[in-house]
Amino acid sequence: MTNDELYFGYGSNLNEDDWNSSGHYLPWKEALQLQTAGFLLDYVPVYHYYSSGRKGGALDVRPLKGGVVSGMLFRPSMDGWINVEKKEGSPNYYSRKSVQIQTISGELLEAVTYIVVTEQRKNYFVEPNEKYKKIVENGMYQLGLDPKGQNAAAENREDLSKCNHVFVYGTLKQGFLRQESMLKGRVATPHSGKIRGELLDLGAYPGLIQGDNEIIGEIHSFNDISPVLDRLDEIEGFYGHGSSNNLFDRILCNVETTDGMKQAWTYRWIGLNGTPIESGEWTKK
Repeated sequence: MTNDELYFGYGSNLNEDDWNSSGHYLPWKEALQLQTAGFLLDYVPVYHYYSSGRKGGALDVRPLKGGVVSGMLFRPSMDGWINVEKKEGSPNYYSRKSVQIQTISGELLEAVTYIVVTEQRKNYFVEPNEKYKKIVENGMYQLGLDPKGQNAAAENREDLSKCNHVFVYGTLKQGFLRQESMLKGRVATPHSGKIRGELLDLGAYPGLIQGDNEIIGEIHSFNDISPVLDRLDEIEGFYGHGSSNNLFDRILCNVETTDGMKQAWTYRWIGLNGTPIESGEWTKK
């Protein structure tokens, strides 16, 4: 543990009052320096661990393609890390795991989070009590986070923590080379949308990079996003979050549509070189 490591919190540690209530830990504001909100991608919040201290289920996360866990990045002090380890019950109840977090500004950062150890997990839903649910919910509200996913987990509805939309801007669009890859499992008719970024012409296809221009594309919706992402990951050369082999990173983006803002998956090129597409719209067939 070092002062440079980031900690991603997604449960009760988001609640300052709960952290401070026992008097057993360094004060929350001294232990945890707030950084930015973020998302743990391809995981969902879940209740499959019974906490005797909480007298019911306590939050964990588990891998699930297409899932999203909202939380907060902190930079703990050295004493803060000691307190985090203690409060998480590490290594007997929760253990450290290195993960990649997407910040709300679109950066991808390495961080540490905590997951329940295998021996403590049940193979069934462990219902949390109302007090614990409110601790998590109120902590998220206080930090400006959306508790929808964590609240859904408390009702054993982890499916509500998946993002079922994909934003495409190149060869996957309707009328283009790979349009058929978007057909299976799709619901409703795709419609146009806009995101912020920069679009580069890479020859046979375009590449999205970070920026502040308007990018025009399509948003497609699915009932079950997991098999869709399986085939799109292969097409786009995405091998996992943080993989050095990636050609594109799969990220979340905010899509402006006629029905309002929607969150969707898209693919961002990891390179920088290419010819800028000033219009923000890929038009080659």
